[in-house]
Amino acid sequence: MKKLELLACAFVVAACGEPPEAPPEMKANLGIDFSNVRGLALGTSSGKQQLLTLDSSDQFHPVDLTTTGSGNPSAVYDTPRFVLVAVSGVTYKEQTCESLLVRKADSAQFCVPVAPSSSRSNNTAPVQWGSSGDILTLDGRSELHRIDARTDSLQLTTLRFDGAELMSFAMNAADDVMVNLRQDNGSIVRVYPPSGAPLFITARNETCVFPGLAGSRDFYLGLGWSDRTTVEHVEGRADGTYSEPRNVWSSGASVWNDCGIVYRDQSRLLVLAALSLLEVVNPSGTPRVLSVPMKVARGGSLFNWGQDAEGLAFVTRYDLPELEPVPLLTAAPYRFGKVDVSLTGEVSFIATRLSDGVRVLGTLRGGKLTVSELTQSQPDIVTLVRIN
Repeated sequence: MKKLELLACAFVVAACGEPPEAPPEMKANLGIDFSNVRGLALGTSSGKQQLLTLDSSDQFHPVDLTTTGSGNPSAVYDTPRFVLVAVSGVTYKEQTCESLLVRKADSAQFCVPVAPSSSRSNNTAPVQWGSSGDILTLDGRSELHRIDARTDSLQLTTLRFDGAELMSFAMNAADDVMVNLRQDNGSIVRVYPPSGAPLFITARNETCVFPGLAGSRDFYLGLGWSDRTTVEHVEGRADGTYSEPRNVWSSGASVWNDCGIVYRDQSRLLVLAALSLLEVVNPSGTPRVLSVPMKVARGGSLFNWGQDAEGLAFVTRYDLPELEPVPLLTAAPYRFGKVDVSLTGEVSFIATRLSDGVRVLGTLRGGKLTVSELTQSQPDIVTLVRIN
């Protein structure tokens, strides 16, 4: 295994001046009150995409990211304190902005010269953060980018792995990043703290790495083969060190098909497995496999949606701890497009009404469905993210 290298650089973004002649310059402030924004969307029209906000009246409003227009956004990532928008065609002074980091507190924008990659097949979250929400880690496909946004002078650190293949990564509450690397038919797991040298964890083959319970410094390792599955716990100690991996689960058949985190709080950790969920940690202390269909986890519930056998729309909520199903929408005459759920359990969806083919925006709130028609001039919604 070759030595892993750490490359650091810094960038500073201040208020924007007069727009250059070309190309467009980012705006200093989006002018959005995020407390009144329920969600963000990307709409496409005539081959161009634009950022839209979804307000408390269930109305979409276009947002210009630059001094001359929308700025060609391509992806939106919501975090507790920031929104990260991948863009093209945006510059700040002489720097190309691959992403714009928007602070929710005041909608200030920062030019970021890198963007997260969403092409990893194992569903590792492309943007991750710790307890404070001030340090973000972006998946750079073959490298990782960490943004320290504790001040306006943003610090960007790039972790490069000198030829090793980055398989998966996870970030704990203390902003430490665990990576699973593969090189020369071998595997190695390391932890990179916000500063200082990386810490060796193990050289055993692993499929996935996961953060531990919310607020903890722990990590978990997952390994899946055709005949067995194992999960190991790596305890994060108060002095900044880590324990040796300790086995906490072993079964007779593999459940792994990706490295997606489904749900975690202070007492539970659920991860995505093939056709099922694996509850790695729960108050009983015994991991278990759960056969619950789901799309996302919000609050203390899992949500699933789709079309039933008759082609009608449904939304079902499964409440922890027993994951009892609660039907929120059944046999509705719509065909779903984009759907997302807020942290409080409100469901928003873009759909086509089956009776007349009209596009609608629907919201499930407090047990009631509200539907409003979208005008023909409304852009096609290709991304919908509930942020409040």
